[in-house]
Amino acid sequence: TIRFNEPVTNFDASDIVLTDANGTLGTLTANADGKTWTATFTPTANVNDTTNTISVNLAGLTDTAGNAGIDTATSANYTVNTRSADTTGPTATITLADSALTVGETTTVTIRFNEPVTNFDASDIVLTDANGTLGTLTANADGKTWTATFTPTANVNDTTNTISVNLTGVTDTAGNAGVSTATSNNYIVNTRSADTTGPTATVTLADTALTVGETTTVTIRFNEPVTNFDASDIVLTDANGTLGTLTANADGKTWTATFTPTANVNDATNTISVNLTGVTDTAGNAGVSTASSANYTVDTRPADTTGPTATITLADSALTVGETTTVTIRFNEPVTNFDASDIVLTDANGTLGTLTPTADRTVWTATFTPTANVNDTTNTISVNLTGVTDDAGNAGVSTASSANYTVNTRPADTTGPTATITLADSALTVGETTTVTIRFNEPVTNFDASDIILTDANGTLGTLTANADGKTWTATFTPTANVEDSSNTIGVNLAGVTDAAGTAGTGSASSANYSIDTKRPLVNSITIADTKLCAGESTTVTLTFSEALNRDSFTLNNLCITRDFLLLTNLTNPGTFSNLRTTDGITWQFTLTAPTSGTSSTGNNLGMSGGSMTDIAGNAGGVRGLIVFDDVPFDIDLVRPTATITLADSALTVGETTTVTFTFSEPVTGFTREDIVLTDANGTLSTLTPNANRTVWTATFTPTANVN
Repeated sequence: TIRFNEPVTNFDASDIVLTDANGTLGTLTANADGKTWTATFTPTANVNDTTNTISVNLAGLTDTAGNAGIDTATSANYTVNTRSADTTGPTATITLADSALTVGETTTVTIRFNEPVTNFDASDIVLTDANGTLGTLTANADGKTWTATFTPTANVNDTTNTISVNLTGVTDTAGNAGVSTATSNNYIVNTRSADTTGPTATVTLADTALTVGETTTVTIRFNEPVTNFDASDIVLTDANGTLGTLTANADGKTWTATFTPTANVNDATNTISVNLTGVTDTAGNAGVSTASSANYTVDTRPADTTGPTATITLADSALTVGETTTVTIRFNEPVTNFDASDIVLTDANGTLGTLTPTADRTVWTATFTPTANVNDTTNTISVNLTGVTDDAGNAGVSTASSANYTVNTRPADTTGPTATITLADSALTVGETTTVTIRFNEPVTNFDASDIILTDANGTLGTLTANADGKTWTATFTPTANVEDSSNTIGVNLAGVTDAAGTAGTGSASSANYSIDTKRPLVNSITIADTKLCAGESTTVTLTFSEALNRDSFTLNNLCITRDFLLLTNLTNPGTFSNLRTTDGITWQFTLTAPTSGTSSTGNNLGMSGGSMTDIAGNAGGVRGLIVFDDVPFDIDLVRPTATITLADSALTVGETTTVTFTFSEPVTGFTREDIVLTDANGTLSTLTPNANRTVWTATFTPTANVN
């Protein structure tokens, strides 16, 4: 379904672009509103591709006012898998962003599979010849691309390093495992810091595609002047040819010789190498390992059955308003039948002028003019090689395409930059920091810490670190201590920031709200309902905290009894805790029960371990140790009173009385005449009188009359 934003004219099948569609489109049927067309799409047979699109060339369409459209409209990606069965496992390419690593450098390694894969992890990486380590693999959303940071080994100088993937442990979504290994191109590791490093070399051939009767110049360039270098250091094991006399350049670093390929050979993987161990620099340091040329092809078979290939380059890969550039198309051999009809400009965003060939018909040039009012970073120019033949009549295969170039022909940039501000963690607690990322919609200048607004931030921002794209900055945010606030923001004053065109931003950009809780929970008060407990007696203890606790973090195991700041062990039987309870997480109660036997104790205090206690935000208790509440002491008395009873006169006769004395082991309360047993007394007892400390009580005993 193709829906225009308004009724259009001149729309038919010629405006549909199916270059990347992998299928055909049936008859277009228009809706009565003049804005909607539908057609049936049939995918191409025997294809498996996840990046397919259908486009409309809007330049050929006009609205009812006669305004033509601009550029193209393209569908989102859709998948086409019309292969009858998927029995081929995945393949991969491995590239390094920097292929010459020195002291202190790292680089990004990109592993691209030809299709989405499963079971791929670090165990599939082969670093035997890598001279370095690989960081954590990060997967792209397409399921086909992984990246990781490569750190070279210290104190190494080696030009033949590779990173490989063991494909046998990797499967595609159909369950097919890969075959063999995929290996990166060679890269250089030179991490030796002083000049203890021997020479390195690069080996290049002027012609990397040698055919019958051809020779080429081989150039060997050392990174510094060398001694002891001669033909015996040349390794031609995989060369498929011979090397003539070496001629030295006056700089002491460059040698050349003529290479003659072996007759009747067809091989695409040929190399010329130098054994560096026999070569020394002027400091006497010998080289390490070997230096090898890139692969070159030797095809010296009498007949030519291979069609031409091509490379396409633009002199300027960033085109703006009013600019043009020269496009150069280089074939690997002279070609015939090549003209403008073989050029594919579907994704070019521009037009190509007249093609002009060189005398040998291997190089064609033309002027490229970009389309007006376009801003696109993914543009390519391609050649359909199937319509091009070499002098032997062999046609090329598939297409050759240029690298991406940018087209920005919009008249002027009058809009200043905008920004989005995000925090990696939006709920900060005690001891936490987080990364703040500031992303502008375009590269900017004049941006620094003075443009940051922290008025409502409740924290500080560390040093800003810029990304290479000129659009992204990161910094570490540290929240202010002892704060609880759920509405915090970090802002950027855009008025002080300009884009590459010098246009300043407007207003300010602000992050979403984030919360800060850097207050630790504290005990505000403690009360004990009964501070004097006897054997087996219970009382209620109430604790009030400064804020609600995480209910799982505070248990009876946090509580203890102390005396003189020393923890009472179970051997002294100080008492037990039970029935911990709360309704709001702030006020907690529990039951303290004295033991039924053991040793009495006075001046006891309650203690609490604050380490595991946390508030709702996860902040630990205010003191990570033993909190002793020495302002609310309590006593435990486990000793029962005893008594001795004496009579002043132990032989009573007619008319006599005597004083009875009750002496207790400790002061007592509640002692009355009803506690005295006179069953075997033969007499009566008067009112009891205690002394001042209630340990001695006396009364008068009168014996019963007429008793013996």
